[in-house]
Amino acid sequence: MLNNIPIIASMLTCLMITVMLTDITRFTIPNWIVAIILLLYPVMLYFSPVVVDWKMALVIMAGVFSAGFVLFVLHVMGGGDIKLLLLKCTLSPMHSKLFLM
Repeated sequence: MLNNIPIIASMLTCLMITVMLTDITRFTIPNWIVAIILLLYPVMLYFSPVVVDWKMALVIMAGVFSAGFVLFVLHVMGGGDIKLLLLKCTLSPMHSKLFLM
């Protein structure tokens, strides 16, 4: 089971590089890339060598969404940046989520 972790990490890295390049060149983040990254989350949970508190990740994601919505309405951040921030909340370990808040 642990042999699949580098494959998932490589896929996430390639997708994030694609997001970065499209955001730099077109100033948009395609929804299909965000959807693929989000669909990889359950796969990552299944193959993770440690127990992931996914319920708390969803609670923190809801809080970040609320703050991100306010920033979007105030034209401080774009919608694509908020989407990536939400994905970061689900894919990161708990200690980095607390740092984010």
